Amino acid sequence: FTLCLHPDAVSVTGLSFCTAPPAPGADGDDADGPLLASAADDGRVTLWDLQKKTARASHPCHPSCVSGLAFLPGEPAFVTCSGPDNALAVWTAGDGGRTLRPLRQRAGHAGPTRSVRYHATGPAAAAEGVVGHDVLSAGEDRALRVFGGIYAGADAEMSQGGGLAAKASRFGVDRSEMLLPPLAGVASCRGVRSKDWGDIVTVHKDSAFAYVWSSDRKAQSGPVLRQDGWQVSAMKEQPPPDCVATCVTTTPCGNFAVVGTAGGVLYRYNLQSGLPRGSYPAAATPSVTAEPKETKPGNVARISAGLRIEEDLPSGLHQTSAADAARAHREAARAAAAAV
Repeated sequence: FTLCLHPDAVSVTGLSFCTAPPAPGADGDDADGPLLASAADDGRVTLWDLQKKTARASHPCHPSCVSGLAFLPGEPAFVTCSGPDNALAVWTAGDGGRTLRPLRQRAGHAGPTRSVRYHATGPAAAAEGVVGHDVLSAGEDRALRVFGGIYAGADAEMSQGGGLAAKASRFGVDRSEMLLPPLAGVASCRGVRSKDWGDIVTVHKDSAFAYVWSSDRKAQSGPVLRQDGWQVSAMKEQPPPDCVATCVTTTPCGNFAVVGTAGGVLYRYNLQSGLPRGSYPAAATPSVTAEPKETKPGNVARISAGLRIEEDLPSGLHQTSAADAARAHREAARAAAAAV
């Protein structure tokens, strides 16, 4: 016999039989017939009653083609995987296959991964007993993900704002188009005040702005790091091309970020307030106070002497060269930038 739900609409990409004992029927008398699961290239999985030759349930398990499907031996649960979204999910068939619900899911980047780094613990936080085992990764799919180094349940995609799927549906675009541009660099430092303000900073392709994220909230919840006069709105005049951010690093104390640009200038920002705190060379931001005397309550009132902004450009760095990499030397409390 032939089972058909949507003729000529989709292609079947996977089949699997359920070997679990038949569940009682809906009326509590006769047992249901054996189950067959079929996967389609539109991301849906359909459960079939082979005795009645009808579909019991159909559910969208992935946003695109399901490339693999298999029932667990002797269990009313099956595993699906999808190549386009790089996700693996376990689903349970409840009520004899009439309902489907997800049990757990593991997902990676849907595009090439561009940056991977440990979410390191700063010296001050380490002295307070703060330990970090997470790994951060950024990819061409415009997502920032965190992977737990010990507990896999900590894996998650960092949120870029609530209701993105609904907004995308309202405007008739894909959800990915509502996200920030592809990530060009990521830096982090888990500090003693990571629960109070962001501890992750990212820069993005063809963008002059840097964004602050919170590993505690797993979301982009901090200020947008930018110079005075730079407009975030795409409808207004954008910063010049030589201000496009190319790399980023954070200071060991977890209070500042240094952003390298295509024009060779390095800008420093406070992570709590998002305010500019000088540049290398200092002439690039003549109106910015290099060394603030006071900070907001709860912030650090002193800055490491090794991170003071000097009047002269660091030796070996040409102002007209794009900064390709930036790193913080935590033991020496100094930041370094490299240009080709």
